[in-house]
Amino acid sequence: MQPDPLWKRIRFPLLGLFISGLLIFAVLPFLVVAFEPASPPENVLISNVTDHQATVSWTTRKATTGLVIATTDKLPLFPRWSKSLQKDDGDKSLPRPGFYTTHHVTLENLKSGKTYTFAIYQGIGKKYIGRLTTAQALSSLPSPNPVYGRVLDKNKKPIVGAMVYLRAKNGSKSSTLLSALTNLSGRWSLDLGNLRTEDFKSAFPTSASTVEEVLIYAGTKGTGKATTPPGKDKPWPDLIVTNEK
Repeated sequence: MQPDPLWKRIRFPLLGLFISGLLIFAVLPFLVVAFEPASPPENVLISNVTDHQATVSWTTRKATTGLVIATTDKLPLFPRWSKSLQKDDGDKSLPRPGFYTTHHVTLENLKSGKTYTFAIYQGIGKKYIGRLTTAQALSSLPSPNPVYGRVLDKNKKPIVGAMVYLRAKNGSKSSTLLSALTNLSGRWSLDLGNLRTEDFKSAFPTSASTVEEVLIYAGTKGTGKATTPPGKDKPWPDLIVTNEK
């Protein structure tokens, strides 16, 4: 039986279309990631350092993804498909990262007393490389001491996704930095029991003379600063962001 001439004419174009479809399916995710918005990370800070985790946070002038990898080895060649990629805290349970101007990424499952290289990624490229060191585990943990409050704009409306940084001071001695992200009602909370001395070797003691300092980064909505003594932090007075960009 002779082959159908019509089939001979169409089988190669069909094969070409099939191969082209496979290539598009394989390359499209890469192209989508490659052309994501990019903006240089600013105000990069390390906070919430313990023996097993740390938070990397920063701001961008344009809304971008917030993605970080931390490693004691070499950074991966294809980070967006790496199992060690960590997303913005607000995106942890979501299948895809969102786009924001404030970025708060908690790195989990770290090892104590280790120095990590971390990279901030946008698209397929590294936009910032830094280093952080985790603490050693404490022999005993202090009792929980939660403080909390709200972040509002100048019109007294809650700001979602603002980053609140807190440091305690006893005279000339300062604690490590704690941070939190405001929720949909602009509320935040932190545990002063997680404060440590700057060398991470012991818990930072708080007393009636301890001063708490707060710094706020709210992306394009501005920044703010405030201080308060213990006893006036449950809740904190409302934190107002007025320095708009």
